[in-house]
Amino acid sequence: MACGDPATRIAQTDDADGGAEDGNSTHVTGCAPAEVADPALRERIHAAWDLARPAIAASLDTQALRQNPYPIYNAQLQTANLLFYADYHQDAELLESLAAVYDLAFDALTTTDVAFYYNAVDGDGVTIPKSVATLPAPTRMWVYPAETGFPIGREDVLSSAQFLYAVARVVRIGTEMHEPSPALRAFITRAVPILVHDHYLRWLVRAPNLPGAFQVKGWGCNDGTFDHREHIAHLLARRYGTDYFETYQSRSYCNAFTDRDLWIIAGIAEVLAAADLDDSALGLAENDLGTLREHVQNGVALTEARHDVRAVVLRDGTAATVAVFDPGTGDDHVDNQYAGFTGTSSACTACRSSCTDVCPEFPGWKSATNKTPRIAPVPATGLAWDISHARRLVAVYDSLHRHRDVLGTTFPTRDDIAELAREFGHVVWNGDEDAPYFTNRFNGNDGWYRVNYSARPAYGIAPGGFTKDAGRMGFGFWREFDADVGRAMDAMHGIDLESTDPANESTARSILIAVLPESAPYETRDGPCPWAE
Repeated sequence: MACGDPATRIAQTDDADGGAEDGNSTHVTGCAPAEVADPALRERIHAAWDLARPAIAASLDTQALRQNPYPIYNAQLQTANLLFYADYHQDAELLESLAAVYDLAFDALTTTDVAFYYNAVDGDGVTIPKSVATLPAPTRMWVYPAETGFPIGREDVLSSAQFLYAVARVVRIGTEMHEPSPALRAFITRAVPILVHDHYLRWLVRAPNLPGAFQVKGWGCNDGTFDHREHIAHLLARRYGTDYFETYQSRSYCNAFTDRDLWIIAGIAEVLAAADLDDSALGLAENDLGTLREHVQNGVALTEARHDVRAVVLRDGTAATVAVFDPGTGDDHVDNQYAGFTGTSSACTACRSSCTDVCPEFPGWKSATNKTPRIAPVPATGLAWDISHARRLVAVYDSLHRHRDVLGTTFPTRDDIAELAREFGHVVWNGDEDAPYFTNRFNGNDGWYRVNYSARPAYGIAPGGFTKDAGRMGFGFWREFDADVGRAMDAMHGIDLESTDPANESTARSILIAVLPESAPYETRDGPCPWAE
């Protein structure tokens, strides 16, 4: 499983041709040394994780996950910065501990020979709202309890894709290690078939006469179900919600490139990088690797197409380019119906739980018995992702950048990542280190978000509503690309750390394991990096 002698592999990165002439080392290029964190910071990170780990592990209880798989989504979200740190700082102890927690979720997988589908189309062209079809082989997946009249519940594709990205990254890191521990070897052995055969290949290539796992009928766009290859092709051509389909309705979000799709592309990229480093240990067939690689190439092409660049003048008067991801595709989504309304007051921060008796500016409805909004929707155009969802771009762009040689792609470059960093540092952040403030959306729009989300009375995210969380989202990993990102994150980290009890389990889980890893030094890598012996 180890990728050769580390000294040899590091030397190979200095070859004039950018790699070795043979063996699995061909793609080892641009390998920076492991980052070196202050030992005291490392100790604080480990102490915070020791406090946070039991609660996160408990959330992955087998019986609980079989009733509700959503905690695997939260597990990735809560540990994302720790995994980034363990990767860049080659912290084997932390990596192995994370793997042990992720491994718990595998026990909650349901092995099934049938799958639940929404909006499958039968042989007569009739859309069936809910149906079950027989799979070609027993398959493991995270599913909800079965509904009445059905033998299996629906698969949680979003949560699965997000969680499996973390799993795939651990697998790739393990192949870079000179000598993974027996526990990590066992994790990799268990994880690879779950990643590749139970999920990625099943999502990518639907078996004959089976529906696909992806559809936009639920959004009211058009009929049909698709495997992920077909789905990405339709997104590339922006076919959803158009006359490409016999019946359709046009909506901005029909062709949205979602976080679910990005996680699938980036997770497969990590698997391909691991296979390139040690194909024998992963045991994947060449034709399967080819299918995965071709799909990631198409996914990267789509990512590049949705990387929207514009020219701005930065705070210091310098002309520069910035970028947002997939702008405009959420303009008429219900989450953004008040994106053009910015009225607020300090009391409106309560609306993230409920602001029934406060926040007179709240634009929606406050009573479940009277769902008349205070004001009519105020939409906006050109909207990018909210900054909480945009945190995914940090990890996804890192994976796609680092593994370009393996994938046979050129996007994203360091300059592409820097454009996103400048957007965050100069458009999203207000530039005030004493009173830092961040807009709700990545393009600088600061209107209300998710007003009455999921039919919740008096719920919504007011302008600037993500500010208190902005220093925990992973954007600090972009500080190398833009000094203002560093200034913004230093300000937020100072606020978080001054107000946090390092011995409190809840704050360790919600704040410290996110903030502390972002405080360490980073230099984005251009390829895989072997670990020191």
